[in-house]
Amino acid sequence: MTAINQTAKHFDIIGDVHGELQLLNQLLADLDYRQEQGVWQHPERQAIFVGDLIDKGPEAGQVLLQIKAMVEAGAAQAVVGNHELNLLRTVQDSLLDWQDEDFAYDLFDYLLDHHFYDYNTLADELISQQEALAEALIWLKKQPLWIDEPDLRVVHACWDDKAIECLKKAKITSLNDAALNACISKGNPVYYAIDLIVAGCQHTPLDKPDRSGFITRRQRVRWWQNPVADYEFSEVPLQRDLAPPTSDAPVFFGHYGLQPKSELEPISEFQVCTDFGVAYGGTLVAYRHTVGQAIHPQHFVAVKR
Repeated sequence: MTAINQTAKHFDIIGDVHGELQLLNQLLADLDYRQEQGVWQHPERQAIFVGDLIDKGPEAGQVLLQIKAMVEAGAAQAVVGNHELNLLRTVQDSLLDWQDEDFAYDLFDYLLDHHFYDYNTLADELISQQEALAEALIWLKKQPLWIDEPDLRVVHACWDDKAIECLKKAKITSLNDAALNACISKGNPVYYAIDLIVAGCQHTPLDKPDRSGFITRRQRVRWWQNPVADYEFSEVPLQRDLAPPTSDAPVFFGHYGLQPKSELEPISEFQVCTDFGVAYGGTLVAYRHTVGQAIHPQHFVAVKR
């Protein structure tokens, strides 16, 4: 798993970007990042992306390539979101050979012909950068499912100690072939663990398979006990068997597309969601965090359309 740069003490945790390149660039500029040799970076801070870089927005391909360049330069880190998981699982299930010398071209044709519009758009956007797209997907397979440091934790959807321990025992910390194959086969502990931390979904066993052959009822859940008053979660039930956190380090996550009635607020003193629904007309948000600093709403930075 990629470790946080040990010299960095200041971080900008950026919510789900969903292909909104112009808003991302505006946010990075507002955070005092500057382009050096074509890469956005900051002399004292490091960006951390909480996943869902792609889909929905108009420039998902360029967002993916830009964030990849930032991570490779040490200017950022990124965990994978459920939209990256869905794309990688789709490619894995296609039986394309990741190692084949023609993989880039086969991948492009497959995405261009796929029934999912966002994959058509991604391929069409990078029609002149087919090898770069293939390299980006291979890179995504190596990015961590979570970041766990003494003073900072990051996950796309749900921080769950049991799920993370399950994945550690299976020696899975990224979306490698073993992880993707488990998600394709479903009905196994690795899949349930990944689905919880990356997609925020729990599974309830059914007495018998339903008409579609599913053996569980899958439902998105929230994993915090007391949401602040400005956020409504009437359609997002509380996670079953909710366990108290085993660390005082703050957890940063995205995924939930919060819609505040007024000001941006952290969920709690140790839980901060940075996804405020940019994919649905909301704002793109970052939380500026310094190690040892108390969580406070004044550290949110947002850009609007």
